[in-house]
Amino acid sequence: MKPAWRRILRHAIKQIYEFMIMRKIILIVLSVICVSAFAQREYVPMIKPGRVWVTENDFSTARNVIEVTNDTIINGEQWYVLVAYPENNPQDCQRRLTRECERKVYMRGIEKDADEQDERIVLDFSLSTGDVVNMGGNYSVEKGVEVIRGIRRDVLWFLDYAYSVEQVWMEGVGIVNNKTLVDTDVPMFLENGTRLIACYQDDECLYYDN
Repeated sequence: MKPAWRRILRHAIKQIYEFMIMRKIILIVLSVICVSAFAQREYVPMIKPGRVWVTENDFSTARNVIEVTNDTIINGEQWYVLVAYPENNPQDCQRRLTRECERKVYMRGIEKDADEQDERIVLDFSLSTGDVVNMGGNYSVEKGVEVIRGIRRDVLWFLDYAYSVEQVWMEGVGIVNNKTLVDTDVPMFLENGTRLIACYQDDECLYYDN
């Protein structure tokens, strides 16, 4: 009969080996779960009732406010009223209709006689690395990820011919600086030199440029 201490030692080694194998299996399973969670996460929309942006222009000392207010149905589609105004003069406002569908943000005139031809894509978060877009010049797209307040968001960088970053868009937030795919009549939101100071949802800060 083998000495007792040998049996105990062999049993202990076996237990440690089984524990290490089980630990590896658990780590692999957790890694797969985490990867799946990131892959299947829901897209964070930019256009939501109660969403407010504060912007600033390099050529102006006044800040501007843009907010999503009431909603309306046009041709069976859900649209929202986008209101833009100087922070110190809310009465001097401009209004557009906006909606978001399949990671694309649309705008159109708010006038009753505005037809469907007025509808334009102003932001496209379905763009991927390697895509090229024209915004007064050709820009190549680089797609990355930022985690803000615990939420993973896609970020699009637009690089000019010298590969310097000219524009930045953030999923769920919008334009961090500069403009959209096309010009609209909300200049305080879209003109060159405009940058995002803050983005709020029902008074909760989603983004702040510090």
